[in-house]
Amino acid sequence: MYPVTLGVVLLLVAGAHAQSECPSGYELFDGRCYMVSEEGTCWEEAKARCESSGGILAIPGSQEELSSILAVVSQHLAPEAFSVWLGFTDKINEGVFLDVNGNAMVFDSFSPGEPNDSNGEDCVGMYPSGNMNDLPCEYITTGFICTAGAPELEETRCPASWTEFGGDCYRFFDASKTFDESEANCQSYVNNHDQPAHLASIACDEENEFVTELIASSSGIDAQRTWIGGSDRDQEGTFEWTDNKVQEYSNWNVNQPDDNNNEDCIEINFKNHGAWNDLPCSKTFPSICKMPVYDPMTACQELAEQINKLIGECSKAVPSRK
Repeated sequence: MYPVTLGVVLLLVAGAHAQSECPSGYELFDGRCYMVSEEGTCWEEAKARCESSGGILAIPGSQEELSSILAVVSQHLAPEAFSVWLGFTDKINEGVFLDVNGNAMVFDSFSPGEPNDSNGEDCVGMYPSGNMNDLPCEYITTGFICTAGAPELEETRCPASWTEFGGDCYRFFDASKTFDESEANCQSYVNNHDQPAHLASIACDEENEFVTELIASSSGIDAQRTWIGGSDRDQEGTFEWTDNKVQEYSNWNVNQPDDNNNEDCIEINFKNHGAWNDLPCSKTFPSICKMPVYDPMTACQELAEQINKLIGECSKAVPSRK
């Protein structure tokens, strides 16, 4: 019975997936959902309107993505004269452009001599050539383009703005918060199994290096001190992860941990690249969160197992016919 049940579940999931759509007002192009506004507005207003529609200001991460964005925009705006907002700004740190999710810019197509911050230009627009330019955030462009994740199962393993590594999804958050505030922020994000994120646990050298590099690429700082998910508040000297995984690996800096002035929570990038340190949980730092990937096939199998269990229980409850 099990193969039949699993097959039925897969058909149900496939059918539901086939009916998936982009958010209202968006169109599917090259595997992503886009919405172009032909109404000129400032950068903050464009950002807010994208988010209220279920997306974000477009943040091209490659030449291929930029080409897709250009193709979509050109269908809605006069190709010889448009300027549209993209989701990048350096308002926080001049010269360090971040996307609307707080991650470092990984691709750009700035015109020669740009960005130049002429008269406080802190937001990024794009022209028909595909060239980017920094503009005053109050500037009124001819439009803007929003993007949202396409409804494809393979793209749901990690949510948008999260990065997959070793079967988990990771995301750096630039806002400085206490350890507990950072953990609460992580838990506000869940995957499609409804499993919440936690401050990152780290199990090996490779994961420690990955986390360190993700922090650097997202923050634009080589060794940004950042909360990870370990603490010994329950029992001094016995560190535990907030995701309840067993702590079998550590990468303490020299002479750490030392519990100086009741230091119970773990930061990474203390004095050295990737090195850990214990410090008071009330300190404020950026953070890095981690959640399990969403695996649609695993979800199908788990659902099939639950159905089989229910069928078995029903069979026991129904009197057999002789």
